[in-house]
Amino acid sequence: MSLITSVRGSLLRITVFSSSGTWTKGSDVYSVLVKVVGGGGAGSGSTGNSSGSGGGAGGASEAFIKPAGNVTVTVGGAGGTSSFGAFASATGGAVGILNGAGGNGGIGSIGDINYRGSPGDAGASGIGGDAGGAGGSSLLLGGGAGGVSAANGVAGVSGGGGGGAGDTGGGGARSGGAGSSGKVIVYEYGS
Repeated sequence: MSLITSVRGSLLRITVFSSSGTWTKGSDVYSVLVKVVGGGGAGSGSTGNSSGSGGGAGGASEAFIKPAGNVTVTVGGAGGTSSFGAFASATGGAVGILNGAGGNGGIGSIGDINYRGSPGDAGASGIGGDAGGAGGSSLLLGGGAGGVSAANGVAGVSGGGGGGAGDTGGGGARSGGAGSSGKVIVYEYGS
């Protein structure tokens, strides 16, 4: 397999991996553009008077390659690393911190173009009843919204971080939004 600087020919098909597997090269494929996104980090929960912060988004990496054969695809779960063989890899986002900073975004590597995922937002701080921070946005989609006062955070999608939970302004606790799994998208080109 060798690295190339541009795709060649017409777009034949797009294969989307939402779970790990193997990309099988068709006999009609000359080159591929692959986009890899790591999993998003979860938002933190809240306590009575402390709001949660959002999880960081997964990093992303894009590569133009001419594969010689099949390629192993890894799709990271929440906060996990995704990769397309040895050509593109992206780490997952970090979990948000209770009453603190949002989780850091993951980092893309190896590919021709690499991106850092957006960090999660910090939750509002005050005397109670405050909103949680939003999850970070990935290359593909945005993060989950932070929970308003006394509400759970919203789950992230496509590598986005989960939102932090809003505090209850007193007793009880709420849950942060779940981080989302990553994704690998392969655009197949042939002449």
